[in-house]
Amino acid sequence: MEDFTIPTMWDGYCPESKLMNGKKVRMRLNGWDFFESEETGLQICVLSGVKAVVLNFRGGR
Repeated sequence: MEDFTIPTMWDGYCPESKLMNGKKVRMRLNGWDFFESEETGLQICVLSGVKAVVLNFRGGR
């Protein structure tokens, strides 16, 4: 199994897709101003003073 590393700075791509499938999937800004994975619905909120926060609920895709 190939090892994947996630950078400490968020690069705009879905970390779940990278870790689980080795795929580079974009995250787009949704209607609630969260970044949402185009494939998995994972949502990330970017706040000032914090790099990124992964939300504990999925989006609608």
